Amino acid sequence: MTPTNLDTFDESGIIGTDGAEQVGEGDSPQPLGFHALLWNGSVDNVVDLTPTDLPGVTQAVAYGVSNNQQVGYGSVSIDFSANHALLWNGTAASAVDLSPTNISMSSSEALATNGNEQVGYGRGSEFG
Repeated sequence: MTPTNLDTFDESGIIGTDGAEQVGEGDSPQPLGFHALLWNGSVDNVVDLTPTDLPGVTQAVAYGVSNNQQVGYGSVSIDFSANHALLWNGTAASAVDLSPTNISMSSSEALATNGNEQVGYGRGSEFG
């Protein structure tokens, strides 16, 4: 895991924890925007989870963490109207897009994990 300098962000916050790790987001002005962050118990040990190899994902937020697995979403639009549920295992390079491909979804987010299974929601394209 590559530590991230929190000075990159104007503000940051923790959204979820499993007692050992914490997840959340850091925010900066565009073009950086929101980045999913993972802390391992201290401000000196933070990892930027925002994927660099998923097409179109430019911003991300992490909501849940358990047993070294993190979940949240990545945005493929500047106004967050087209989110993709994401799964990580401690690094930006481990990001997996969980958005269903067999049904029409305009947006999805993963909210929690137990380390093996993930839960969240999706919004159909008919709802915009």
